[in-house]
Amino acid sequence: MKTIMTQPLCKEGYEKFAQAGEIWVANSGNPTEYLEELSTADALVIRIGHLNAQELEQTPNLKVIGRSGIGFDSVDVAAATARGIPVVIAPHCNADSVAEHTLALMLGLASNLVECHNEALRGNFEIRNCGHQFELLDKAVGIVGFGDIGNRVGRLCAAFGMKVMAYDPYLSEQQIAERGAQPCPTLEHLLKAADIVTLHIPLLPETKGLIGKAQLAQMKPSAILVNCARGGIVDEDALIEALNNDIIAGAGIDTPVEEPTRLGNPLLAAKHLIFSPTAPPRQKRPRSAPPPCAPTAVWLFCRVSSGPVWQIRRFTVTPNGAEKQIRINKIMCRRAPAIHLPQDFLHSQVDIQGCSTFFLTSTVAGYPRKKPSDGGTGAVLCGGHPLCRTGYA
Repeated sequence: MKTIMTQPLCKEGYEKFAQAGEIWVANSGNPTEYLEELSTADALVIRIGHLNAQELEQTPNLKVIGRSGIGFDSVDVAAATARGIPVVIAPHCNADSVAEHTLALMLGLASNLVECHNEALRGNFEIRNCGHQFELLDKAVGIVGFGDIGNRVGRLCAAFGMKVMAYDPYLSEQQIAERGAQPCPTLEHLLKAADIVTLHIPLLPETKGLIGKAQLAQMKPSAILVNCARGGIVDEDALIEALNNDIIAGAGIDTPVEEPTRLGNPLLAAKHLIFSPTAPPRQKRPRSAPPPCAPTAVWLFCRVSSGPVWQIRRFTVTPNGAEKQIRINKIMCRRAPAIHLPQDFLHSQVDIQGCSTFFLTSTVAGYPRKKPSDGGTGAVLCGGHPLCRTGYA
């Protein structure tokens, strides 16, 4: 088995692949720079990078594509589906990191931290009187997208004494209220009412450019925007104009359109901006934590022999005992067997009753987080195999 990684993964994930076969780390998200290596690869794990239809054509041996995050907009899923190549993602794997980083950007903007730091190093201690700072207490935060990450951000903001509002067209007002937020009937309502707007939605055709010139103009002049979701959700030209003309008070951007962002990008010169290089996913993992679920699913796919494919909607893991048992609550194809995996299942042959190839999928984003004792989460099959009946599990 030959695995290509666009960038190195965490130690645990890397070691699992190393035991299975050859690993080649590209240190680049641009496949055109290593097409010769890709032509002999069995698996591709993408952290920061892309794979389009033309590049996919150069991978005759590719069996699976993994994303070490939840987004899959950087992969041409339709082209992969046509080739029968599954694309697996890792829901929940970095949800806490993203939520915490969102709060870090809010706090940095609220305290005018970057400007104060830079000016204080120059000896300008009068910067503390600039009047740009404000407290988060009693401020209204508007969360666009109240799924898994948005919900976690809401809980953190509530702990700071903020008023939490949320807009999510896929949730009812009752569902939003049950998760502790004031529901907003429309995006416009949220933009006009919030002191801080934070985005936690995927980049889809319907969300591309969702925050543009008109939406920024609806925000309060004292409001700030935080984007730790996807760069294309925000019209960057409109954001630059809004920042430089004081239409809004500031922005925290972790996910730019251009990644990596070149030094001459006008966004980097905008006023009242805190910019980070898609930082949250790279965190230290506790020694007891399970390996990342996307690498796990990729490894399993390449380890087992070819056979029928089962798509599992939900599962639970029994953490105690000699075996970890996964029970299927809902299955997409045929009957639902019980799956028994040895405790250290990545080192063992997988024994599945009547099924030799499978995908572990977590619950739908936005469900309450499992307790640590409930075990880990799995990866989602978001298309790529003829037996997959839905484009996104």
